[in-house]
Amino acid sequence: MAILASASSSEESVSRNLILERLPATIALVALAQLIAILIGVMLGVYAGWRRGGRWTISPAASLTLYSTPSFWLGMILVVIFSTGLGWLPGYGAYSPGVAAGSLDWLFDHLRHLALPVSAVALGLIGQYVVVGRAAMSDVVTEDYMVTTRAKGLTNWQMLMRHAFRNAMLPVVTLVTLNLGYVVAGAITVEPVFVWPGIGGLTVEALNARDYPVLQGIFLLLGASIVVANLVADLAYGLLDPRVR
Repeated sequence: MAILASASSSEESVSRNLILERLPATIALVALAQLIAILIGVMLGVYAGWRRGGRWTISPAASLTLYSTPSFWLGMILVVIFSTGLGWLPGYGAYSPGVAAGSLDWLFDHLRHLALPVSAVALGLIGQYVVVGRAAMSDVVTEDYMVTTRAKGLTNWQMLMRHAFRNAMLPVVTLVTLNLGYVVAGAITVEPVFVWPGIGGLTVEALNARDYPVLQGIFLLLGASIVVANLVADLAYGLLDPRVR
C-alpha cells in the first residue's frame, strides 16, 4: 500500500509540474486573443446594433460566418496564407531556435510566433461577440425608456453611454466571462495546429498517451476556472444592473 501511495503521489507531482509548465504559454495565447476579441467584437457588435439598417454597419452574415467557423480551420488557412505562402510569420512553435532568452529579439520573436494562433482564436471570438452584442443592442434601442430619452433631448452619445450600453452589456458579460473561464483550458483545437506548447497541446498528448492523471488535473483546472468565471459574471451583473444587487 505504501508503494502504491508513493507511486500515486509521484504521478500527481509529475502531472502538476507538466500543467504548470504549459500554463503560461496558454495564458499568453488565449488571454491576448480574448482581450483583442473583447475590444473589437464588443465595439463592433454595439455599433452594429445601434446603427442597424444604416449604410455603414456590420454584416450579420460576416459575423455569423466567423462565429460558426472552427478555429482550427481558421488556423490552417492562416498558416497557408501568411506562413507557407507569403512567409511573413512563423507557422509553428513559440520561439525560433538560437534566440537568446530574455532579450528584445526573443520578445519580438515570441510575438511573431503568437500572431497567427492569436488571430485564429480571436477571429472566432470576435464573431461571437458581434452576434451577441448586436442582438442585445437591437433589443435595447426599441425599449420605451430609449424613446423617452430621445424625447428628453439627449444626444445619441448620451443615449448610448448612459442608458443603452449598460443594459445591452448583460448578455455580453455572460459570454465574455464564460469564455474567460476557458482561458485555463486553452484552445485545444488551435494549439496542435501551431504546435503551441500550452495546455491544449498537452491535453491532446495526454489523450493519445492515455495519461489519465494529467487529464484529471486539466479537467479540474477547467472546472475551477468556469466556477470562478461564473462568480465574476454574477458580481459584474451587480455593477451593471442595480436591480440584481
